[in-house]
Amino acid sequence: MEKRKNKNKNMSQYLIIGSFFLFIGLGVIGLKLYNNYFTHIKEENAIEDFFEIKQEDTKNVIVDEVQETKEEPKKESTYNYIAVLEIPRIHLKRGLVAINDKSNNVNKNIEIIKGSDMPDVANGNFILAGHSGYSNISYFKNLNKMELNDLL
Repeated sequence: MEKRKNKNKNMSQYLIIGSFFLFIGLGVIGLKLYNNYFTHIKEENAIEDFFEIKQEDTKNVIVDEVQETKEEPKKESTYNYIAVLEIPRIHLKRGLVAINDKSNNVNKNIEIIKGSDMPDVANGNFILAGHSGYSNISYFKNLNKMELNDLL
């Protein structure tokens, strides 16, 4: 009888410890999904802000030539994008930061390699680097779906 009580006691302890590890694991997975979701939303908002700021700059140049305009504060973004790389064929839309920015790192973003020329330089080389695996920073994982004459 006493042996059976000890066995039931051990079984209930294993059940409690197992449940504890299960909840910890589910919590870690949930936090990772939550973080990835809001990072993705933040990235999309930063890209939209980039395009809005560019459109406002263009409008202000045109309006300034005709009349004076009031200065409106520009939206501040956490990302300082200089360009947006969009490849519809592989569903890629990602902002690019300046060469000297701390986020210009292949482990955080698509990196512009130091020493490459900007696209406005005639016959220059604009060199990008990125991962192509299965992590959340693998922006070039679907490059094999591109074909020779695809347009960006």
